[in-house]
Amino acid sequence: VNIMAYSTKKLKQYRKILKMNQKELAAAISISLTSYSLKEQEKRLFDINEMQKIAQIISDKIGKVITFTELFLLDK
Repeated sequence: VNIMAYSTKKLKQYRKILKMNQKELAAAISISLTSYSLKEQEKRLFDINEMQKIAQIISDKIGKVITFTELFLLDK
C-alpha cells in the first residue's frame, strides 16, 4: 500500500453514519480499542486483513458492497 494514498477519512465517515463507535469496530475485528484508535488516527496502519474485515462489516450494514480499496485508498 502506498502510504501517501492511504486514508481513514472514509472509514470515519461510514462509522459515524452507521452510529458505530471505535470500541464496537475494534471488537468486531478482534483488536484492542487502543490499537484501533491509533490506526484510525493514522498513527499506525491497519493490516490488509483488518481492512478487508472492516470493509465487509460496513458493506453488510449498508447493504452495498464497499471494497477495502474504496474505503482506505485515495483516488489518484
